Amino acid sequence: AKLHEITDQNFEKEVIQSKKNWSVTYSALSYCQPCRILHNTLQHEILKDDIAKTVNFGTVAVEDRGINISGLAGIRAVP
Repeated sequence: AKLHEITDQNFEKEVIQSKKNWSVTYSALSYCQPCRILHNTLQHEILKDDIAKTVNFGTVAVEDRGINISGLAGIRAVP
């Protein structure tokens, strides 16, 4: 399993139109230490678990490539 990068451009196709369930985190990896810790936990622990066979995991960069979908989701700040 892998941690998908979700952006304003691919959100509709990757997440909304997917037949598989998604867990999407909104983070600012460029400056948010708790976001980095969560990101590492997802990559090194969660994605190795059996749950990753039935659920896709993705992350949205609120500071750049996911600004629009973050706003639509009501994300105003991280963490």
